[in-house]
Amino acid sequence: MTDKLSRRAFLEHGLAVSAGIGLTSAATAAAAQEKAPLKVVRLDKNEKLRLAILGCGNRSPAHIGAANRYADDYEIVALCDVLPEKLEEKKKLVTTGEPRLYTDYEKMLAEGDDIHAVAVVLPNTLHRDGTVASLEAGKHVLCEKPLTLTLGETRDIIAASDRTGRVVQVGTQSRHAPGYQVLAQKIHDGLIGEVLYGWAQTFRNDWIKLYPNPEEDSRKNWRMKQSEGGSVVYEMGIHTIDVFNWLINSHPVEITALGGTHNKKLEKRDSWDHASVVVRYDNGALLTYGGNLYAGANPGPDFLYGDERTIEIGGRGAREATVYRQDYWRPYGQTGARTEKEVVELPPMEADPSILQYAHFLKAVQGEAPPFPSARDHMPAVLIARASQLSQAEGRHIKASEVS
Repeated sequence: MTDKLSRRAFLEHGLAVSAGIGLTSAATAAAAQEKAPLKVVRLDKNEKLRLAILGCGNRSPAHIGAANRYADDYEIVALCDVLPEKLEEKKKLVTTGEPRLYTDYEKMLAEGDDIHAVAVVLPNTLHRDGTVASLEAGKHVLCEKPLTLTLGETRDIIAASDRTGRVVQVGTQSRHAPGYQVLAQKIHDGLIGEVLYGWAQTFRNDWIKLYPNPEEDSRKNWRMKQSEGGSVVYEMGIHTIDVFNWLINSHPVEITALGGTHNKKLEKRDSWDHASVVVRYDNGALLTYGGNLYAGANPGPDFLYGDERTIEIGGRGAREATVYRQDYWRPYGQTGARTEKEVVELPPMEADPSILQYAHFLKAVQGEAPPFPSARDHMPAVLIARASQLSQAEGRHIKASEVS
């Protein structure tokens, strides 16, 4: 049995509540009306938040490392994966706690009365079931990005969160970069005036094989498959798109995209290795996003253009951003339009946002702050990624109302 099939079977026999593909829109709306009060975790003095890691693949060390970093606040009490060798491998990384090991997530949740929260670090197609099952078992959830590959499954998670009174925080962790948080506040306060247009990209050399043999990698590595990985837009772009949704502070209404598998040297991949996406928001702003997995040069800056100023934004660890102001209109024949330049100092990033998101999650489960980003916050990014696939497939603009 392949790794792919084993991991699917891993969740298909799970809790009855997570069976089935999704709620209808009417059922989701009805569930949302039954929103339960938040079931906060109340920790005694010196008590730690007890965390389970569901999925022990290549991304799990980042989650284990974050819990290790906050050893005074977190204890890893369980690890779960269908492959026993993954469990033994990742157990060696845990320095905060003595985790129990499970190959059956249903058993872990049934026996886990001591578990406060679950980090869902499964392949993308399994996020919905793993998250809903954990919520129904009374656990709060921090789920890796993308939350799901479809809006319907994202709505299922929101409904389950509302119904159970448990939080869901999504691992588009760039929102926890201090520099981005400062910029978001300044832009929302009018730093560049009305936002008109954004230019964003993730051009990176990010082609990773898990198995040396291309045939084996294609068979076992779920990221190579469009139906499971979701393409460069879901793999990397969703981080950048999520940040720009936040900065633009409006809802996407129309999306158009071109993408595909372009670099033939990326063997046996049918998941897009490049994409260009244009988004129109309901406030009139446009966003152009470009990404590929075979860039030989470092990515350049991103930009937001307003009706008063333009801001040049570095990566999430940048220590400054540059604001430009130029006269848009000048008399015919006049040259040398006046340009003013201002540097905005940004706070240092003391730790990677993959770690910082755990500090916020601790507050969220105790009712001290809302989850950030929440499943609702993340939904526009899922909408854009899903609409991009539909636009490419159908060769037309896709309206938000068409996306499911």
